Amino acid sequence: MMDIGGIDRRLALAYNPLGNSTAQSYIKLTKSATIKLLSGKRDQWEHYIPWVNYCSINVKYARLHKSRPYTLFFNRQPNDLADYSKEKPTDSSEIAD
Repeated sequence: MMDIGGIDRRLALAYNPLGNSTAQSYIKLTKSATIKLLSGKRDQWEHYIPWVNYCSINVKYARLHKSRPYTLFFNRQPNDLADYSKEKPTDSSEIAD
């Protein structure tokens, strides 16, 4: 079947945490920031993951690609958590900033 389908068989190594040190450093950063924010409320850790992900990973400048992951993904700068609740929405015919 593999010969007929033209599938090239390749083997992969088993998962080793030492193999990807960059991913492990981000896991360490996420874990330590989440523990600091919890302040003993260990049963509510899942509520802090989006905040930690945004603040300590997505808007942090990465030397590897010389940009922020947020900027690469959304193609814009993050709004620095500004409060837009009192802003009037722009009309669809108006040009937004």
